Amino acid sequence: MSGFIEVGKTFEDGKTWILRTLERGKNGTLTAWQNIKDSQAIRKRLKAGESIQYKEFMLMSQEKEDREKIFSTVINAVCFSNMFPILLLMNPTMLPSTFQDPSKYMDTYKEQSVNRLAAISEGLAEIEKLASIEKNENRRAEFKKLRKEIASVLSCTSIASAFGCVEKYCLANPEKATQQADLWKMPKPVYLALWKSFGLVKQFYPRFAVDFSVRAHLEKVSAGDEILQKVPIEALSRTELLHACFHRGIGSLNSPEVVLREKLIEYLDLLSLYDPKKFNIHHIRVALMGLNVVQGVKFSNEATLSRMVFRNSRNSKILKFQE
Repeated sequence: MSGFIEVGKTFEDGKTWILRTLERGKNGTLTAWQNIKDSQAIRKRLKAGESIQYKEFMLMSQEKEDREKIFSTVINAVCFSNMFPILLLMNPTMLPSTFQDPSKYMDTYKEQSVNRLAAISEGLAEIEKLASIEKNENRRAEFKKLRKEIASVLSCTSIASAFGCVEKYCLANPEKATQQADLWKMPKPVYLALWKSFGLVKQFYPRFAVDFSVRAHLEKVSAGDEILQKVPIEALSRTELLHACFHRGIGSLNSPEVVLREKLIEYLDLLSLYDPKKFNIHHIRVALMGLNVVQGVKFSNEATLSRMVFRNSRNSKILKFQE
């Protein structure tokens, strides 16, 4: 029996796990408190008109997210006290970043790469289905037009050329003094595919709840763009580069650093190229993020297997986008 269940080893493993958890909790609390103080100092410098580095922007953004997670965690612990340990085991990312395992830092990016491939594939399939079986004739015609436009985007080899296919959707509204991102005008399959690729769409979430998360993400990206346009991209560390690229849908973990830097520079150049009086900068940003995701999936190694599956599947209609 002792050979089947090694009680001593099991006890030692449990003891080690408890000690590590307590140590991580202690370190996480101390780090979170230090991040709050550092972020306050960075915000004071910004208000004083000083410039900051992108790593400082990362810290400030993460500290804000962590504060929101602390509030959410406390609510969950109070309202779902019996289920809270299970919720925590199923979704450890609900805790602030300072309490998470540092060795799994890259797992977020790996998961995001997989999610993008699935999201784009599902979106293309949904648009193809609606273009074929939608009962409303006008809506079916709209999805057929959308399918044709997406085919044009997929045939492009660069973000600049692909943006030419969607440029007309980024024109400013002359009747409005201030331009905002009008996300409700996006076709639902496009909306869900795009934001699902960024991990912002959760199952069973109503669209208004998703819209709140999307706008918060866009605000963070917009603030980060202002910082990135003032710092040399070549000076970014790999951690900073991955953070900047993945929040904008650029590349994948398999992309060489030189490619990521080139794509990030291209994104920033295109963002500042268009006249804000004629174009809605928020729509340009959303369009570029979407094109980045499509191009990243199209040329990433993760997409190779799926393309092979689609090519050899008699039932797959996604291939029609490439005709």
